[in-house]
Amino acid sequence: LINTYSENDLSISIGGNFELENYGINFKDELFKMKSYIDIYIESSYNISDNLQLNINFNNILNRYNERFFMYPELGFNFIAGIKWIF
Repeated sequence: LINTYSENDLSISIGGNFELENYGINFKDELFKMKSYIDIYIESSYNISDNLQLNINFNNILNRYNERFFMYPELGFNFIAGIKWIF
């Protein structure tokens, strides 16, 4: 689920990944039900010029312990900022 707003050089997306029923396989090859998975995020970008773009992303805004795959937890709330230069 994602919703995007764009105007001129600015783009902002708010979205989420929702897995309310998630299953995994443990070390004994047994199928088991895992906790539900909810991840809400914001992605934004601003075009400074045709060749330069500024990006800022906020992930796991609810700061939940998300384990999409068995024994592979995702980071808590985090953000990433970067510059994209096309040459």
